[in-house]
Amino acid sequence: MAAHEALDFDLLSSLLCDEVRFAMPPEPGVWVGRESVMRCWMDGLAEFNPGDFRCVLTTANRQPAVVVYRRESGGSTYRAMAIDILRLTDGLVADATTFGPDVINWFDVPEVLPAT
Repeated sequence: MAAHEALDFDLLSSLLCDEVRFAMPPEPGVWVGRESVMRCWMDGLAEFNPGDFRCVLTTANRQPAVVVYRRESGGSTYRAMAIDILRLTDGLVADATTFGPDVINWFDVPEVLPAT
């Protein structure tokens, strides 16, 4: 979570299995392998800056999950934008499936966080 909030791509990469799998249903595409997943994430996050995101830990189907909140430029709050459901193997992320904000209300997390 700290690596995502800081946009620390080296640290994010070190947390992934070599053959990690990433998907964002219902969007098409599945990325497999650390390099492929990291390229996707780096492309998708290129326009953002450290501090633009906050993360909150939760669970989904007994698996760790992270709700990702994004702050609009100059905004005073962070709004839930996605939930990443993770499968871990030997302490590393083996699978990450991201769902959009329309499912956030299924979880016991706020839709908005104050900027601190």
